Amino acid sequence: MINTILFDLDGTILQMDTDEFVNNYYNLLMDEFGDLENVKEFFKEFNNGYLAMRDNQSDKTNKVVFEEYVISKFPELSEVLYQRLLDFYSTTFNKLGEGYTDSKISKQVIEVLVKKGYKLVLATNPVFPLVASKNRLSWVGLNVDDFEFVTTIENCKRCKPSIEYFNDVLKKVDRSAEQCLMIGNDEYEDLVASELGIKTYLVEDHVIRRENVNFKPDFKGSLEDLLEFCKELPKIK
Repeated sequence: MINTILFDLDGTILQMDTDEFVNNYYNLLMDEFGDLENVKEFFKEFNNGYLAMRDNQSDKTNKVVFEEYVISKFPELSEVLYQRLLDFYSTTFNKLGEGYTDSKISKQVIEVLVKKGYKLVLATNPVFPLVASKNRLSWVGLNVDDFEFVTTIENCKRCKPSIEYFNDVLKKVDRSAEQCLMIGNDEYEDLVASELGIKTYLVEDHVIRRENVNFKPDFKGSLEDLLEFCKELPKIK
């Protein structure tokens, strides 16, 4: 019986165009690190550091993999890189949430599930620190305390769409695949969880389609449909 719900964040709980969000995010980062003489080269290597996390097959956390890569290219940032990023995510990053309009449906979905006794996991791709997820959730009136576990750059060694990412999540929350439902908007990164036997729900408002991907969700619909779906779920005893 399903008793745990895994949620993607961007494009799912946060109803937004992911490409637009990423573009605005990088523009803010460019300003934040504009004091560097070769800022364009920095962002090239910053993105390569992101790719290194996506390909991480080591026993190192994504944070360590990212830091080691970027600092190998910019050793002058060895003592300040991560702190500068944390400062950015604590302050300037929140400009992305200014004027953010939301139907509040995401908050209702979470409230319904909590009242019914479901345990929740924020299964966002772990390429951001916890403070960034805290702030993104706050844009729709939610809190990390609503979730039993939040995947972050600090506590994960894999990224979506790696099956090992989902295996690690199951281990950390001590659940079987059959006890879980993954809710997301990406046909590959989220629905790949079905390979472990996790049921899936595809949120289609800002769906990310993938070529040559044959994963079929067990359920699908808009965010409003998801709310009605959650209302029909049984209470957890």
